[in-house]
Amino acid sequence: MKSKGIHLLLAMSLILLANFDSQSVSATPNDEIESSVGSESAASDEIRELEENVEPVPTNEITVSDKLIIEPKKAHAGEQIAFKLMLPEDQIFETIRLSYSSSNTEAETTVVLTYDSETKRYEGRLETNKETDIGIWSMTKAVGVEENNVSSILETRALITEESVLKKGDFEVIPHPAALFDLSSIKVEQNMVKVGEKLRFSLHSAKDDLLTNVTVAYRLLSLDGETAGQQLTLSLTFNEKTKAYEGKLPSIANQLIGDWVIEYLSAVDSKGDSFSLYNQFVIELDQAKMQEQLAELNNQLLEEQAAEELEETDDQSKIDLLKAEIKQLETRIEAKEKMLQTNLSIGNFTVQEVIVEEDAETIDEEIDKEMPSKNEAESGTSEEKPLSLLAESDAIESKETVSAAVGVENSSLIDEQKAEDVNSMTSEKTSAIEEAAQAVDRSSANEEAETDKKTEAIGFMKGSLFIVLAAFVIINGFIFKF
Repeated sequence: MKSKGIHLLLAMSLILLANFDSQSVSATPNDEIESSVGSESAASDEIRELEENVEPVPTNEITVSDKLIIEPKKAHAGEQIAFKLMLPEDQIFETIRLSYSSSNTEAETTVVLTYDSETKRYEGRLETNKETDIGIWSMTKAVGVEENNVSSILETRALITEESVLKKGDFEVIPHPAALFDLSSIKVEQNMVKVGEKLRFSLHSAKDDLLTNVTVAYRLLSLDGETAGQQLTLSLTFNEKTKAYEGKLPSIANQLIGDWVIEYLSAVDSKGDSFSLYNQFVIELDQAKMQEQLAELNNQLLEEQAAEELEETDDQSKIDLLKAEIKQLETRIEAKEKMLQTNLSIGNFTVQEVIVEEDAETIDEEIDKEMPSKNEAESGTSEEKPLSLLAESDAIESKETVSAAVGVENSSLIDEQKAEDVNSMTSEKTSAIEEAAQAVDRSSANEEAETDKKTEAIGFMKGSLFIVLAAFVIINGFIFKF
């Protein structure tokens, strides 16, 4: 019995030992799983701690679109768009990036604004061109970038395709003015027009778009090729028959003599947007003239600064005034560069002067009619006096000489009058008549003097003859007496 009991205890011991080994072996995978989960939990705790240490990215804390200034809100393709933004002083970024998408094609572009410490605002520009998508461009995101390249999302907005409402922060691109006109259809009749004639101008729109308030402005060129200040403006009306915009001048005046070039075309499109298209030739002339003025002002500024250093004075009034003028002129030059322009030389025309030629015989007749009749009266008086054949011949030669002199003067005056302008012809005729009258007066006085001399000679001759006859009678009487 004892031996059986011992065997039973041994068997039970072996069974218990086997069960303990199997439990210890099967527990190993569970320990590994628990350690794996524990390690993942520890990693997630570390990530959570790192995320807690990193500053959260601000989202929608600043509404950029409400504070954004865009000029112009509607820009023609080819124009420059300016962006200005002012934020609170505690929100300082190195740059702000604005993301835009086209509501028509979903094309994207980015505008970068940089901080200006003087104005304390962010500024940026977007250059458009003829290939820029037409339509509304919506802002979809605004991101602020700090100096250490840390980005912060300031504002996000969902893109609404085919957007028809221009919201704050958005801008619109409308067609270039050159795309609204059929520039090849510009027609001027006549290109060479004379004073007193009519001038006609016509122009077609592109794709039969209906335009209103269509105007063409001309500028007069001076003799040296530069533009003068005189302008000529034509308002064009739509002709239903020709489908063209037409305008005319009923009569060209003398004040319009010279070469005329188109300065700009302006109109209002079917959507109510006004626009102007400038002549590239005129813009370049204006820029060249302003550049010369700018160079002159800069030279004056240098001279004033040098004089100030030599005199050691604190008078800054002249220098400040020159700097202000230079800045203003630079602004004007920059504005000229932004103007939408193209070649409009097809519309140039020239006004010619009408040269009026009068017949020389007509001028002679007018002068002869206005000549005084004093010469005829004096010549008639002189003919009544008895003259010898020699005296008459001398008087005739004298008259012919004076008449020839007067004729030469009249001929020269006529030639000069033909060369002068028609407007001054009347005054010149009057002066010619006065000169001719003076010449006749001088000739009449000379004739009277010569006539008196001849009369005295004849009287002397008669006296001498009387003395001779008396002596002859006395001698004959004396001879007859003896």
